[in-house]
Amino acid sequence: MLQFEVLTLFPEFFYSFMEASLIKKGIERKKISISLINFRKNGVGKHLKVDASPYGGGPGMLLRVEPIAHTILEQ
Repeated sequence: MLQFEVLTLFPEFFYSFMEASLIKKGIERKKISISLINFRKNGVGKHLKVDASPYGGGPGMLLRVEPIAHTILEQ
């Protein structure tokens, strides 16, 4: 069986994908397995932040390493 583990902040985005066409058939026939893992549970601080401002300023946000690393180590 082919296993996928998807780290995401929005697991609900993948539900329709997993209920469509060949992916759905693969899951039903137990040929593939897809685990959706929300890494926000390992966020930093009271508000479980998973992002930070880029070094040196500028627009946008970057994902923090800590929540992702803690989630991977738990698996």
